[in-house]
Amino acid sequence: QPLGAFSIFNATSKKFFGQKFPTPQFSRQRISGGDLSYRFFGHGVREVIYEAEMSEETRFRKLVENILPRPGAHNGQRNVWRNSQASLDLKVVAFGNSFFGSGLDQCCLGWWFSHFCKEFHHFWSPEIDYDYLDAVNPDFVICQTAERFLGRVPQA
Repeated sequence: QPLGAFSIFNATSKKFFGQKFPTPQFSRQRISGGDLSYRFFGHGVREVIYEAEMSEETRFRKLVENILPRPGAHNGQRNVWRNSQASLDLKVVAFGNSFFGSGLDQCCLGWWFSHFCKEFHHFWSPEIDYDYLDAVNPDFVICQTAERFLGRVPQA
């Protein structure tokens, strides 16, 4: 649900960026089919999603780069978002999976980071691209994946 994704984003923002955001009103309803229900049941299981009504600053978000590795594939996808009016004057790069998603859905963390950060890059990958980090020089890097996918554990 979008409220859960927002709550994780907001806790991360408070802990690492020193800024907590007021919880928006999650009152806009839409019907969604779960992405795993086809795998388990052979058909979609519908659920009601409650999306947030967003503030004016979020309308300035722009997708400036969208790289798709091949049709139907997720690994290797890269999206870069910019928002000139974002509250967090940060460039954030995330390496993650469907928990971050493409930034198009409030149920995913990428949607929230791409709205509240001046620049947000999401790599759909279980691995860290260190050359990309050197080239982009982000303020903050997030690595979100199952440990079994890490080819190299970053040093703290």
